[in-house]
Amino acid sequence: MSWDEWGAECEPPGNRSHELDTWRIRWTAIAAAKPTRRRTPAAVAPAEGDPPAAEAPTPASAEATPPQPPPREAADGLPPGQPLDDPPAPSAIASFSPGSAVLTGHSSTIRSVAFSPDGALLATGGGDRTVRLWDPRTRAPVGEPLMGHTGAVYAVAFSPDGALLATGADDRTVRLWDRHTRTPVGDPLSSHTSTVRSVVFSPDGSLLATAGGDRTVRFWNPRTRTPVGDPLTGHTGAVHAVAFSPDGTLLATGGGDQTVRLWDPRTRTPVGDPFTGHTGWVRSVAFSPDGTLLATASGDRTVRLWDPQARTPVGGPLTAHVSWLYAVAFSPDGALLATGGDDHTVRLWDRQARTPVGAPLTGHADWVRSVAFSPDGTLLATASGDGTARLYEREAPSDMNARRLEFHHRVGTAMLHVHRGTTGGGAPSEEPPAELYRDVLEAAEATFVRATKTGDVEQMIAGWDEFTGLATQLGQSSALLGAVLLGSLVEHTGLSPQEVISQAIAKAQAHPTGTQAALEPAEPTDPSTPTGR
Repeated sequence: MSWDEWGAECEPPGNRSHELDTWRIRWTAIAAAKPTRRRTPAAVAPAEGDPPAAEAPTPASAEATPPQPPPREAADGLPPGQPLDDPPAPSAIASFSPGSAVLTGHSSTIRSVAFSPDGALLATGGGDRTVRLWDPRTRAPVGEPLMGHTGAVYAVAFSPDGALLATGADDRTVRLWDRHTRTPVGDPLSSHTSTVRSVVFSPDGSLLATAGGDRTVRFWNPRTRTPVGDPLTGHTGAVHAVAFSPDGTLLATGGGDQTVRLWDPRTRTPVGDPFTGHTGWVRSVAFSPDGTLLATASGDRTVRLWDPQARTPVGGPLTAHVSWLYAVAFSPDGALLATGGDDHTVRLWDRQARTPVGAPLTGHADWVRSVAFSPDGTLLATASGDGTARLYEREAPSDMNARRLEFHHRVGTAMLHVHRGTTGGGAPSEEPPAELYRDVLEAAEATFVRATKTGDVEQMIAGWDEFTGLATQLGQSSALLGAVLLGSLVEHTGLSPQEVISQAIAKAQAHPTGTQAALEPAEPTDPSTPTGR
């Protein structure tokens, strides 16, 4: 039995119906996010093979009686007996707003983005052979595009004093520009024999390092615009990335040979053996502001962290992107790591916990080629193959608190529906299949645990909306979804269902607006009208 969007009975769509494509994609994503199923001994079948499906709730109890998962050891970070209104301390790291300002002007891929040291300018380099300057506050262009390169611009970087802008391009040259007059400084630097893929100034501004498709790294004196010493050789593939340590004593390079190398800029010699572990081209490298970590991003879809002094990996790789990675950058305070990739998203990571912070930042319609934080850490700039740059703003704590209250209100209202045995929205239906019930429970559990560990309100609300929409589309009520979430909370807090409901409702009643009406005794409503979201 199925219901249309107005709640009227209709014939169910066929298994291969295009009407189900959107939900098939959603369900696949949810299934992929589920943790490995954990079973208590009592729930494991005595015979070998897959565990039997959990018993489906009866029609009489599906909405009125919350599920009671078997007790087990509480999840990490949420000890038994901890009240719902006292979850693990939220991460002190503020996330970035999912909305972004779009900078348009380039007519082709933007491959690099960089802030000036004072944060007053943003530079972008594109496949249209131009470099553009922007005011990050007004989002407006500053002057005309910088023109001179005869190939796609791959890299841009400001000098530490902000007076110079260096650019590297597919025309095999490096150019220096006066930031204030927006005019070239001297002739192009032309020793590379292939695309210049990365440029960076040393912290004291005395050196400019450039990396090329010719498998070399070259040093230049930016004042005299002359080479310094011989090229650094050792990579057996194109050198895609180069970065100085904050104290200038190390230079890190990443290459198409899947290795990361450290060099002494003074002696221009290797420091130790290459770092190995990546199984794809190393596209980006970045030191943390305190110099204790080196982050590397690769075409193998992972980010790896290294101790540059010990030259050893720090933990396992960070995995969340579903395609090649092109960019990595630390926030100025070192608390956040931003990554961008071919999956069109930007992800933020907690540097200490090595876990994602918030949902992926979306908006780009093509690969994310470069990411950069503003010097004060309030903006995150991204550059993409869709020909645009975007600016994401760091979220104010007041905004996060407002959404946290909104989430408490949603959960509390749904819990109230469960407590009263009312239907919170969607059309009535037969009891859900046992496998569906179990899968939704595990997906809800995984989302809740991840969100509470990081204090990530955005992920809480997004997960709630996703599961509510899924339950409604499948003909289940929001109250059933509330029961599923309740089961997860009971399991992870060690509280009784009544205690969880009581505390959730108390949280909802503390919401500043619109809560009292939502918590009044339910009036009869059209079953097709969704509520409790």
